[in-house]
Order: sequence, then C-alpha cells, then structure tokens
Amino acid sequence: MAMHTSSGAVIPSWLATPPLSPIAPPVETRHQDLPFEKLKWEDFEKLCLRIARLEADVEDCREYGVRGQEQGGIDLYARRRSAEKDTVYQCKRESSFGPTKIKKAVRKFLAGEWAQTSDTFVLCTTESLRSKPRTDEVERQRAALRGRGVALETWDSSELSLKLKGLPELVDDFFHREWKKFALAVHRHGPIARVAAPHHSCRSCSTRVASLLEVLKNQLLTDQHQHVWCTTRWGRGKRTGHLAQIGK
Repeated sequence: MAMHTSSGAVIPSWLATPPLSPIAPPVETRHQDLPFEKLKWEDFEKLCLRIARLEADVEDCREYGVRGQEQGGIDLYARRRSAEKDTVYQCKRESSFGPTKIKKAVRKFLAGEWAQTSDTFVLCTTESLRSKPRTDEVERQRAALRGRGVALETWDSSELSLKLKGLPELVDDFFHREWKKFALAVHRHGPIARVAAPHHSCRSCSTRVASLLEVLKNQLLTDQHQHVWCTTRWGRGKRTGHLAQIGK
C-alpha cells in the first residue's frame, strides 16, 4: 500500500523498510573479579568451604576449630573418595599477602600435625598472587611441599572468581544481588543460569542432572531464566555441560 504525505505526495515504499546496515552491538565486558576484600574473614572462610564442597571427588568438607584455638595451620579439611589422605585449606583474608606471608603460611602448615595426614594444601587468599615476587615464592613453596609428598594449590582472587563464574547462588549469598550477574550468561533465547551439579563417580550422572534441573525449574523461572547451563565432573578436572530449556 502506497504511503502519502499530508499534501498528497507519494512516499517511496523502500523508505518504510527495515534498515539494512549491520551494526554490531557495543562491547560490554563484565567484571572479571569479585570484591573478596570486602568480605569479613568469617565470610571468606565460609565461602571457601562452600566452594570446596562442590569440588570433584569431595565427600565431606568441614571447618576445623574455632577462633582462638590452635588449628595446625589449616582452616578447613576435606575427605576425598579416591584418596587416603586429606585436602586441607588455609584461608587468608589479609592485605599485602606477599612472599613473606606466603612462606609463613606454608611453614605453619608443615609444623602442624595435618602435614602428616594430608596430600594437598590449598592456600586461599582474597588477593591476587599474579605478581612476579608472589608467583616466585609460590613456586618455591610448591617445591618444598612436593619434597614432603604434598601438592600445593592456590586459590587467589582470580582463581576464586573463575570458580564462582558458574555459581550464581554463591555469588548471591556472599556478595550482592547485583553481583549475581557476574555468574550469569545470556543465550540468544534468553538469560542462562549456570549451576554446578554435585560430582558422581558413575555414568548415570546425566539422569541425575536431569533430576536436578527439574528441581530448579520453578525457582529459576521466577528469576526469568529460560535456560540452565549445568556443569558436572566425571573425575578430577574433567567437566561436561548440559544446556536445558525451561522456558514457558
């Protein structure tokens, strides 16, 4: 149907068609690190505990001792299904966590009784260990622990942020509702909520994931999520994902 102006002149029909010029959307990089330094030390320790409980092969993880008690250089310990010895965690919510403090943390662990019953020591800190002096000291302590039959892992601010990328419920619990966006992705059909399924050692995990998604369906829909990206692990370090639509 031809279009006309108020004076009766004909308006070319092509002027009413959608634009043809492809315009890319603006680049909007989300925050890549969470503000761990804003957490109280008790909350940082609880956050590390919650993350540790989601690690592959962990069957039990608990806090060790209370404030004021001698803890042997650890704050948390975890029992794994496939290992005879424990994984232990030391949580450091301290500023200026440099080489001297890194060395002190490892020495305190080695002086305690848990050094004899553990095969992995995880050093958790609210700061980054990326700088050269800190990285060099971490590697020196890694070599020292290896000589005692203990592996050293570091959960600094960058590593913890990566772990929390797929855990919006933890981000929501420990930070602010606005920070929940940090752990969410966007799918072309709508928002995606990422959830981590508990580790299972058998290949029936797909069935378990399906059950988990069904349980989460109603809750996620109230948050206007139309898809869920659910991750799980078959073994240490091996991860698979499932995308399921739960939209209306």
